[in-house]
This record gives sequence, C-alpha cells and structure tokens, in this order.
Amino acid sequence: MFRYLLEHIEELKPYDYSTFLASASRMHQTNPLKLEDVRILASRAAEHGTALNCRDLGTVLSNIMRIRASYKPNPDNVQSLWAVDDAIQIVLQSLKNLPLKFMDSHDEQAWSSETDIVALIFAFESSGGKFDEIFDAFNNFVRNRVKTIEGRNLALSLGILRRTKHLDDELAKSLSDRVAEVMDDFIITELSHVVFTYRAVRGEHPSWIDRARMIISSLVKPTTPSHALLNIRVSFPGESALVANVNLEEISFRQMVDVLRAPNVDAELRDDVLKAAQVQLEKIVAPSNAEVEALVEIGKSDFCGLGELAKTASERVLGMPYWPLDVVALTSLCTDEKKLSMYAEKALETATKACTSCHRFIAYAGTLLQYFPKNEDIREWVVNGTERLISVDVPIQAYLPLFDVLNKSGVDMSAQWYTGFVTGPLSEAVRYGIGPKSMAKFIRQIAKAPNRFEFAEPVNIMVDIATEKAKGPKEAAQVYAAAALLKLEGVKLPSDIARGVLELQGEISDEERQAVEECRKRAPTPTFAERQQERAERAERRPPPPRREPVKIPRSGPAADAAKAAQSMIASMEAVGLGVEVKPEMQPTLTLNANGEIGVMVEEGTAEFDMAQAVAEAMAKAEARAAAAKAARLAKKAAAAKGSKKPAAKATKAAAKPAKAAKVAAKPAAKAAAKKPAAKKPAAKAAAPAKKAAAKIAPKKVTKPAAKGGKKK
Repeated sequence: MFRYLLEHIEELKPYDYSTFLASASRMHQTNPLKLEDVRILASRAAEHGTALNCRDLGTVLSNIMRIRASYKPNPDNVQSLWAVDDAIQIVLQSLKNLPLKFMDSHDEQAWSSETDIVALIFAFESSGGKFDEIFDAFNNFVRNRVKTIEGRNLALSLGILRRTKHLDDELAKSLSDRVAEVMDDFIITELSHVVFTYRAVRGEHPSWIDRARMIISSLVKPTTPSHALLNIRVSFPGESALVANVNLEEISFRQMVDVLRAPNVDAELRDDVLKAAQVQLEKIVAPSNAEVEALVEIGKSDFCGLGELAKTASERVLGMPYWPLDVVALTSLCTDEKKLSMYAEKALETATKACTSCHRFIAYAGTLLQYFPKNEDIREWVVNGTERLISVDVPIQAYLPLFDVLNKSGVDMSAQWYTGFVTGPLSEAVRYGIGPKSMAKFIRQIAKAPNRFEFAEPVNIMVDIATEKAKGPKEAAQVYAAAALLKLEGVKLPSDIARGVLELQGEISDEERQAVEECRKRAPTPTFAERQQERAERAERRPPPPRREPVKIPRSGPAADAAKAAQSMIASMEAVGLGVEVKPEMQPTLTLNANGEIGVMVEEGTAEFDMAQAVAEAMAKAEARAAAAKAARLAKKAAAAKGSKKPAAKATKAAAKPAKAAKVAAKPAAKAAAKKPAAKKPAAKAAAPAKKAAAKIAPKKVTKPAAKGGKKK
C-alpha cells in the first residue's frame, strides 16, 4: 500500500498527503524507508505546503525532520542524504512566509493552537536555517501566551528561543515564573532543557531549582536519552548522584556545540565535550544544514579553538562531486580567490542541474546571490530564470521571497519583464484575491520598475481590492502607503486613509511617509461619493474572475457541514420516491453565504443539474402539500368554532387549489421518475430527518430551466 501511494503521491490532496506522511514516519520506526522515498516525500511538501493549515504543515515538516535525523551518514549514502537535505531546504525556503501568517492574529490564516504553532516553529529551528523573521515573530507569540503556555510547549519554546538567540531577559523571567507553575507536567527530557537554559546558559538559581532536582532524581532511568543526561550533568556539576556518566558518542555535533556555548560549564566536563567535538569534526563527510551552520560559526570565530578543524572539514566537504543547497554556505570560510571562483562555477553547475521546479530555482537563486553577489555568470543566470518564471504556472506567493533576493543583491529586472508580470501572474492573482499585506509587498515591488508610471490602472485596482479586504485601518494604510511610492497621478489617497498612514508608528518606512505627504499636496483629495463612483467604474472595467474548479470538501468546518446536508438532500430524494438513481459522481459544488445558508451551485446539462432540479421540484411539491394541509386545518378549526360546515367546505375547496398546483408542478419530476430506476424507500422514521435537512437546501443557481423530465440517461 505504501508503494502504491508513493507512486501516486501527486494525486493526493494536501490533507491526505499530511496523513500519508505521518503514517510513513510511524512505519519508518520499524521498517526504515529508502532515502529516495524520503526525498520524494519531502519534495512534495513544496507543492502541497501552501494549501495546508498550520497543524498539517507542522505534522509534515516535523515528520520529515524526524525521519532525516534517524540516518547516519557514511561514504555509501552521502549523495542520497544530500539529495534529501536539498529537498528539505527548498521546502523550508518556499514556505517560510506561512509561519508568519499563522502567528499574525490579524491575518486571515491566523492559527490559535499554540501546540501546532510550537511544533511548526520547532521544525524550522531544528533544520538549522536562519529564519530570524520567524523567530522574532515567535518571541512575540510566546510573550502573549506566557501565562497560559503548557509544560511541553514551554520547554520547546525555551529551547527554540535560546538556540536562536531570541530569549531576552524579560521573557526569560516571565517564563521562569510559569515553569514553577507547571513543573509537575514535564518529562525528563523537557525538564533537562529547562534547567540547562537557566543554570548553564543564564547562570541563574531560580526558586524552583531544588524542586526540579528532586523531580529529576526520581525520573532518571538507564533508558534516559544521552543528550538529556548531558544537560543535567552540565546543570548540576559535581552531583554524580544524579548522573554518573554520559556516553558522548551518542551526542550529536550540534548538541556538543550547544553545550560548549554555555558559559557556566564545569571545566573537566567542558574538556571532555571539546575532545569529542574534535573527533566528530575529523569524521564529518555529509553535514546536515544544522551542522553546516555550526561549521560556519566555528570557522569564522575560531570557537573554542576549533576554527582550523572546521575550515579543514569544510574544504573536505566542498571537494565532494555534488553539493546540496545548504553546503554552499561553507564557501564563506574560503579566502582564496582562485578557489572561490572555482566554487562559484561548481555552485552554478549544481544549481543548473538541480533546478527542476520554480521552488528550487528561487531557493538556489537566493543562496547563490547571497554568497556570490558579484559573480556576473550567476547574476545572469538568476535574471534569465526569473524572466522564464512568468511563462510558467508559479504560485503568486512564490514571487515574494524571489523579490527579497533580487532587492538584497541589487539585481534589476527589465521594464518588459515587469509589464509581463503585472499583466500576467499578478493580474490573475488579483482577480482571485490575495491578502492586503501581500498586495502591499507587490505594489512596493512595482514601484521599483523602470516603467512604473505605466501601471496606474492596475495599481488602482489592487488598492481598491486590498483596502476592501483590509481588516483594520493599519492594513488599509499600509496598502495606500505602498501605492504612494509610485507617485502616480492616478493613485489618489482619501483623506481619512492618508491621516491613518501618517499616524502609523514604525509600520511604514520614512520614504513611504514622505510619499504620502507628497500625494496629499499634489492632488485634491476625492470625496466619498467620488471614490464610490470611481470604484464602480473600475469594477465595470475589471475582468471577471476565472472559474474555479470545484474544491474537495474538508473533513471539518462549515463546508463539511454543507457536505453532510447535501447527503441528507440525496437521502430525501430517495425518501420522497422520486426514483432518481444517485451515483457517486453526483457531487454538487456547495456554497455558503454570509448568513450561513447552504446552497448548491449547478450547471445545465450535468448530473448535478438534474439532481438539483429534481430536489427543487420535490421541495415545491412538499411545500404545496404542507400549505394545503395547513389551510385545511385552519378551515376545520374555523368551522368548529362557528358550528357550521359550509365555511369549512369553502375553505377546504380553497385549500385544494395549492395542492392542485403542486400536482401540476410535480409532473416533470414524475416523468423523470418514470424514466429512471426507482430507489428503495427508507423507513418513514429514517426519512424524517433527511426531509427536514433537505427543506433547508435549494439550488442556488440554475443556468436554465430544465426540460421536462430533466436530462435523459
């Protein structure tokens, strides 16, 4: 089954992919996967990642990192391991904007579960990559939840913030108070990281440390992981009763560097760890990204006297015939110009062979320009690749990290390219609709185009759409501030928004603030009526959005409720005896309006159209019967009250008219039933809930009235 699903992985929906990867991770524990299979699993995350929610994305990345960490490099698997590392880094680079959205409470993709957020950020941190923007946002995320964060999440958060150097004194003090409250919830590995952070790294003696020592003494077992024992040994020096010996051969190079960075480590133990680190440095052949980052840091700072060993290890790795993406960082340790030129050629050759997708190209472009910013061949390669991007189907959000790369390295695209981008990929994205923050970033990029003055009309449309979607004045003001950079006569700033822009503190640049002032002085501010008229005119000129393919309904949420209601609708068709043959492919496109009412979008000439038409006729028939019965009851009551049967007879006769109308309306459905095999009628009790659910559903849109009897089968 695993082999079959892997061969058809491109056909899996995003949420099915996350479930499949979690199952593969569990299977890997007893039946290790081939490295090529791991590479395929990891590569697919770049395609599915943008469609996953925070929980599923965290599941995907955590399991990928867990599987990768279980392999030990050797001369026979170096190339395969690096292929996996390459795929992982490309995935992380292409998805690095998503955690920021999940942690932003004002974003439409904001996620509330701290467990899911922590798991996702831990996956990014354990990769060893430099994602400072993510860790800055995570610092704020933890700060806002310091009074409610639970034990496991607290321990993981402390480790993440400490290793990425984002744990400030104020947050450390607040988290220390929280540690005292949830002390009993920690397991041994979690508590070892907590005490290591405060004792060995920060050199503090918090009020709860004696209690932590007692808990640790009761939890330590022969099966306790070696890295946890090392943390405890470092945190409580000289207390052999807690930890007698630590097997340093089981400690990773990255964990050793983490210990050596701590200022409060026993001298004897420090020497032992340093010797073990030297042995590992001499054996490194296929470093992971986290180990590459450690080598670069050690080589540049001569950390603990390991600088020369780190440079020697780097040259050994760079001498390999194939490089993964992250190994390019090791070239920063080289000072020989001839070698650097040779490394640039090799890096470009590797990138040219490896860039089989837009995600790979963007990741390699960023890395090569970072380490070889002045190499003309590499700059030309990046420009040519960027020009080809607009002719292929690339997710619009993928352009944002690419623009960051181009701007940092000073690579300028031509006016022709900007015209193609604005009228092509960006135009499609605007019609589908993207968030205000992303829209502001795209407008800022357009402001750098040499032919930016040609884009007044597209920018005005983007500004209108983005500000309509803005959830608050700050988001709207950012969009207008970005538009002001273009200094276009066509971009008008309403007075209320302009004031809001100028009131923003630290949210926009000084250049944008000055541009807003110039826009206000240059042209009169339109009135509210003028703005409404202008928007209406632009809406008429705006191209209609392209038709979306029906989206598969998720397992939970409003759309899932709609799916259940649709199933009840089908059951009601059978219950009222329409004789419609319900087939699996009869899946309507469901919609949910602002009032929470469920509708069914259908097209003429399809099975869904026939189904919806039949249901509508059945509902009309049922409503007519109900109206007739109600009228009859009212007439009977009226007759009983007056003591005369004549009025009741007249009322009954009047009530018969809707019933007769219902009979006429039901004729098309009767003909359809005559031409199709009858479905079995469920019991009345079983049919009642289905009828009740079906009464709330009606076709939301039918392009034409159906012919009598619906579509012939």
